[in-house]
Amino acid sequence: MNYFTFNDISKMRNNNKIIIIKKNIVYDVTNFVKNHPGGEDSIIKNQYFDNQKNYKFHKENGKKEWDKYKIGLIQEKNDNCKIM
Repeated sequence: MNYFTFNDISKMRNNNKIIIIKKNIVYDVTNFVKNHPGGEDSIIKNQYFDNQKNYKFHKENGKKEWDKYKIGLIQEKNDNCKIM
């Protein structure tokens, strides 16, 4: 399992990766965003935020789709790490 700090995620953002987070799970949806049934904007505006509420919105098939893009977990909180 890969573990990411918020600093790591910030670097991915700077490399044009589209990252979404649900609780402590990190997803790289860069290759999926253009195919999202709800449109790109629904993902873009929610990247780098906790998306538990958005996850719960999806039906079972949608939740299974999320699993395909899981890349790891957020490392324990570190006060020095912030997404900017």
